[in-house]
Amino acid sequence: MCQKSIVLPAEHPIDIPGLHRIQPSQQETACRMMIRAFRKYPKLLHAFPEEASRLAAIEAVVRYYAAYDFCYGAGFSLDEGIHECAVMMHSDEFDFGDPVRIAAADCENAAWQAAMERLTPQQRATWHGFFEELDREEAKLDLPQTYLYIDFVAVEPEYQHQGRGRRLLQQVINWSSDHDLPIMLFTNGEYDIRFYQSLGFEIAGVTTSDTYGFENTYVTFGA
Repeated sequence: MCQKSIVLPAEHPIDIPGLHRIQPSQQETACRMMIRAFRKYPKLLHAFPEEASRLAAIEAVVRYYAAYDFCYGAGFSLDEGIHECAVMMHSDEFDFGDPVRIAAADCENAAWQAAMERLTPQQRATWHGFFEELDREEAKLDLPQTYLYIDFVAVEPEYQHQGRGRRLLQQVINWSSDHDLPIMLFTNGEYDIRFYQSLGFEIAGVTTSDTYGFENTYVTFGA
């Protein structure tokens, strides 16, 4: 949980009418839901081919990055049930390379450490190397200078294919359009790419890694 000394700068509030803002007391519920939703996440398949290590790596991803997102941005769901969520921040807050901000957000929290301890030392090195490579590749893209960055979009497995993710993102799109703020996120897999395109997103670039076996498609709306 974000330390009390750090607050979202007033110039970048994210408050989306019609959506439920995930409260600090609900962040653990949201994280557990995202971990379940991403169990079959393909991006880490090559780097972590064995299921148990892949699930640990996925949990570490959610624990680390969601802590930062909730500290410096916001998460929203359709209602208090939190069967889906979109977690986002303004691009001005997007700096995972700042150790002070990482510490303030408690990204390396106890739950993250527990997930990482389920990995071998070599697998932990792979985990860190994976995201360092992702950042290096992303820096090569021509992305909007200012944007709303959506870090996670997830729907509880038993609630998928019911239009919940579409309704959630449409509200986010409406808010971003009203504030003249483009949206950027990255995804992978033909189904997910087509889903975002059906909402009006356009492909902004693709990054790949032979070392870690990922291919990420970056999409933008309103850029």
